[in-house]
Amino acid sequence: MHRPGELQTTALHDILDLLDALLPLLADEARDDAKLHLTLSSLVDRIEQLTSRAQSFMRGLQRTVDLHGISVEAFLAYKEKLIEYLERFIGELVVATNRIAEALFQLESAGVNLAFAAAARRELADALEPTPEGFAAAEIRWQQRWAGLATKGLSFPD
Repeated sequence: MHRPGELQTTALHDILDLLDALLPLLADEARDDAKLHLTLSSLVDRIEQLTSRAQSFMRGLQRTVDLHGISVEAFLAYKEKLIEYLERFIGELVVATNRIAEALFQLESAGVNLAFAAAARRELADALEPTPEGFAAAEIRWQQRWAGLATKGLSFPD
């Protein structure tokens, strides 16, 4: 099903909720591999959705800008609606980015790498012949996903 592009403030809140859910999971001495894997997977999925929808929004915006023959009144009305929409999203983004950066910093301090090992174990739980190499590769994939999150403009506070 094709969904139009949109800038999702709900995704920003979901990402924050998922990051907040990771901290107590890491603090638990008896780490639950399944819960850690599910939370990390959901976080990756939500970030990918946010990125994909924003890219689709930008493509749709470009197509709209390229339209010819639109009346001046219709263009001005669209422009006003778009500006309000963008201002609302940017306001939410600024607040969320700061909170996300704080959450990432807390998770780094809490040893988020333990979650990567748990996620890797969970991924290989049903493997016919799990190997140390397969485990190491899965753990590296999770580390890279996490590094990708930090490099998407969500830097850690000083």
